[in-house]
Amino acid sequence: MTKVYIVMKNADFTEGRGPMLFHSVYDTFEAAEYFILNQDGIYGSKQGPSGYGDNEKRKSYNGYEILIDDLQSFSDVELELDNKKKIADIEFQLEKLKMVKTSYDKHFKTGGMWG
Repeated sequence: MTKVYIVMKNADFTEGRGPMLFHSVYDTFEAAEYFILNQDGIYGSKQGPSGYGDNEKRKSYNGYEILIDDLQSFSDVELELDNKKKIADIEFQLEKLKMVKTSYDKHFKTGGMWG
């Protein structure tokens, strides 16, 4: 699966207490990091990795983050939606069969119109 690198920027560059907002998307980690390293940090400070909360899906910098995620192609999304529709159709048919069985059970196990 193709990876995408989403750059998020802190909304408050005075104290760094704002929410992280979407800024841009890159197709390589190096391009995303190069962009960030050439920006000023919070309150105009020097840029660099902060290491705060880093993991395989997120890398933090001074006022920025890189979120790492998988890119789903349109055909993957389309296939997923098609599968969900098929599952919903099967569940609908199952409910109809349950209703028929319940009706049958009520009619014949209770004697129906002849008993």
